[in-house]
Amino acid sequence: MRIKEIESDLTELERKILHQLSLENNHLISILNNISSPTKTYRVMNHIRKFINILKIRTRAKKEGKQLKHLSLIKKLDKNFYIEVSAEELALSREYVIQQYQLCYCATEFKSIIYKEKIKEPYQSLHLFIAARGLIRVDSTLTRVPKNCQPYVGQPILIPKISLNETEFFKIRIITYKLIEESHLNVLHRGTAATNTDLRDKYYILGMSQKVQKWISRCVTCRRQNAKCETVPTGSIPTQVTRATIPMLHLAVVALSISSQKDRKEVLGLKLKEKA
Repeated sequence: MRIKEIESDLTELERKILHQLSLENNHLISILNNISSPTKTYRVMNHIRKFINILKIRTRAKKEGKQLKHLSLIKKLDKNFYIEVSAEELALSREYVIQQYQLCYCATEFKSIIYKEKIKEPYQSLHLFIAARGLIRVDSTLTRVPKNCQPYVGQPILIPKISLNETEFFKIRIITYKLIEESHLNVLHRGTAATNTDLRDKYYILGMSQKVQKWISRCVTCRRQNAKCETVPTGSIPTQVTRATIPMLHLAVVALSISSQKDRKEVLGLKLKEKA
């Protein structure tokens, strides 16, 4: 009875989330995991969203029977389908990708927030709430926020905990490591501390410092920059240099140090007489 009473007071966004939870989106996530780079995933998701919008407009036109009004919109969408993606569209598609991962891995958390129940581990100590566009955010302890700042300052997006083995780390590219890669490139490979600060402003990841350190240890450019110089192995000193010899034995050294031929012959003649 309590759930039915809550369902009657739900907002449109909460009803939409419950409808999306009933659907299976594992196939979409398996496609996104196979894509390597983060920007490529956002572009793929942007094309998927455009394609879905075209289908929605066409179905509405068929139901209403007003094809002439919607034909102009469909033509505009068809033209913009192959245009380069803007920065705003990439940001929207990034949030949509994170929402799909949240719907897959944080389904119980969505239901507990909507039905006002206790949140289970590992998120029970966090103050979670559903923000705009159906994203779960973490409410921090910031009390004084400036007026002119952007919305949701101090309220990062929750990234779901996804456990992977060492063998799966190279095969599957989940959203956490894609976000780490994106922030690491924005910071220009400045190390773990800079990537952690860049991530904390936007996202909340459980065990973030360990995951960042694990990813940076496999970064090719960082390994090249921080590589140690190899020492060339030196051979043993020859015995001719270390052996004790008679003074002025090697006359070639003295002969080469003298410039003129006359002086050289005189020096060589004197040394030969001394030996005799």
